[in-house]
Order: sequence, then C-alpha cells, then structure tokens
Amino acid sequence: MTNQNTSYAGFWRRFAANIIDSVIVFHILSEFYFTLVSQTRMILLKTAGSNRELLHKLLEIFPFWEDLNYYLMTSEQVGSDTHNMAHLLAIRIALIFFLTPLPFIFSWCYFSGLESSPLRATPGKLALGIYVADMEGKRISFGRATARHFSKIVSNMTMNVGYLMAGFSMKKQALHDMVASCLILKK
Repeated sequence: MTNQNTSYAGFWRRFAANIIDSVIVFHILSEFYFTLVSQTRMILLKTAGSNRELLHKLLEIFPFWEDLNYYLMTSEQVGSDTHNMAHLLAIRIALIFFLTPLPFIFSWCYFSGLESSPLRATPGKLALGIYVADMEGKRISFGRATARHFSKIVSNMTMNVGYLMAGFSMKKQALHDMVASCLILKK
C-alpha cells in the first residue's frame, strides 16, 4: 500500500491494545474456569460421598483445590454414594484433555475471528483506533488472521524482539505481521 494518507499504528498503541485484549481474554477464561471448577468440585464431592479415604484421594488428584479441605469437614452434607476411583480418574482425564488446549483455542478464535471480521479489530484495537489489514489495506481472511496469530510464536521465540520490530520497521510491522503480510493501521 503506497497511499500517502496511510497511517501505520506504532508500537505503543499496539502494546496498549494488546494489554486490553489480554485482560479481556484472561477475564473470560478465569470466569469459565471458576464456574467449571466449582461445578466439577460438587460433582466429585457427590461422587465420593462421605467416604473420607476417597475424599483424601480427591485431594491428591486435584491438589489445586485448596478449599476442598473445607468440604472434608462437611462431607456428610453431600450424601453417602461411593463410586470407584476409575470414575474419578475418567473425570480427571476428561478435564485435562478439555482444559489444557482451551486457552490456546479461545485465544486463536478471539484474535483471528475478530481481526478477520468486518470490524477488522479486537476490542483493544477498536479502543485505540487501530485495525488489521492486508498490504493493500483490505480486510484479511480468517486464514491470514490465523497465520498472523500463530506467527506470534516466532515473535515470542525471539525474546519479544519480533514485537519490538513494530517500533523500528518502515511500515510499523512486527515480525508476525511481516510473516502474514499484514499491516496495523490507524483509523
């Protein structure tokens, strides 16, 4: 794009937009995890019932639930059904396989989906008046947005020098923008 009216977004504006987007993604994922963990905790407690040995096994399986000790004291309230450890192990495996890739998938959908949408920007970019475009200033496809998103891995691998390139390159492109042939423009 060689238009004289082109205004590229600089490093600090892009950095601020990324902070806003990171807070949004973190908040959404935190709320989801909190709800899921709370519901799963109740299912596991009902599964274990008042069997204290099984409840102590739950503590070993799910050590990140510090307040499960509280429920050990009040386990009489949740019933007395006892299922075998295979059931609990199946729940644990399902949670691990479901929860491990979730932040990566959500982040990919958030950034690639919004940057390839008619908005051409995430909420952070919208707040700072910038948007993603191809080299001619047009809307990018989901595939190109995906390439840009996963190219950020390369920018991270360079000890974030790939991001700093936006402050010094002629078109204010970071390394991942160059890989995906994208520009970040001011409105």
